Amino acid sequence: MADLENKFSSLSSSKSFTMMNPDGTVTGESEATVSFDDGTGEIETTTVSVSDSNKPGEDQNGATGIITVLSNATSQVDTSKERRSDSNEAQSFVINSFINNGSFEGFFFEGGTFQNWRTIGDTSIETKEIGIAPTDGESQALITNGFSDAGGSVEESDLSDFLDLPSGSLDVLLDGDATEGSGIKQTFNAEAGDILEFDFTFLTNEGTPSETFNDSAFFSVGGFTQELADTFDSTFSEQSVERFFQATETQPQKILIQQAGTYELGFGIVDLSDTVVDSGILIDDVKLTSTGGIGSFSTESLTVEGGDNTITPEFDFVLEADGLKALSS
Repeated sequence: MADLENKFSSLSSSKSFTMMNPDGTVTGESEATVSFDDGTGEIETTTVSVSDSNKPGEDQNGATGIITVLSNATSQVDTSKERRSDSNEAQSFVINSFINNGSFEGFFFEGGTFQNWRTIGDTSIETKEIGIAPTDGESQALITNGFSDAGGSVEESDLSDFLDLPSGSLDVLLDGDATEGSGIKQTFNAEAGDILEFDFTFLTNEGTPSETFNDSAFFSVGGFTQELADTFDSTFSEQSVERFFQATETQPQKILIQQAGTYELGFGIVDLSDTVVDSGILIDDVKLTSTGGIGSFSTESLTVEGGDNTITPEFDFVLEADGLKALSS
């Protein structure tokens, strides 16, 4: 809800819960109290709520719904035409710039959840008990290329289909024979200038490095893929991690989105050359933040629209119309 606090004066309180109905549908209830400037210098306070019912297995959009209601509540305030125009522009940004459940937390459930994410293969929700603490909240996602009580890896072709990637593209990306793996994904809307952020930690039981069995983790966004880590990572250490012998440092990634649109974000991991030694990736704190609109950018600088200053980039890639472009820092 951080973006809301940037657009409204304060979000004083909020609460939500989810329950299963007798007919098999799931109902989510959310309520928030928000204070905002009504355009005349006076601070107005209102309480809004939203109810969202979905069948089991469908995405729960209660968080998006309450943002919409908050936006509608603000637009009902009797302000000047200019003020309403500015408010509507801000509302549009808030609604579009949102990742659902990017920290994999539960909503009055026991532990975390993949709510609003789709999964394939061996995926699970982990806490600090795995040996590495989440970077936001108490939960994080674990994706592996092995088998566990949570499930089992799928063939590379099934994983590619799930992530809407061309057949054989993972072999090309990772320069090897990707045999099996697992993944998660979510569709989101973004405005030009939004920065997609997440943290990851690569785990493995392979030798490090292993040229032949170079298990690899990657992400995909807008149909383009980028490797995150493999057995050649320079930050491995022999940490005490459940199910794995070695782990890298936890590393952040930031991707600048050049054009507004609807995108699919995916995370995955695959075995290379074999199917017998496991690796995994922890994902946490997936979110969108804003630069306030892009004027122009290059590999050295970013100009914010309407501003006079040039900002040194703090992101790793730009998502352009024709692919992911690495930026120098």
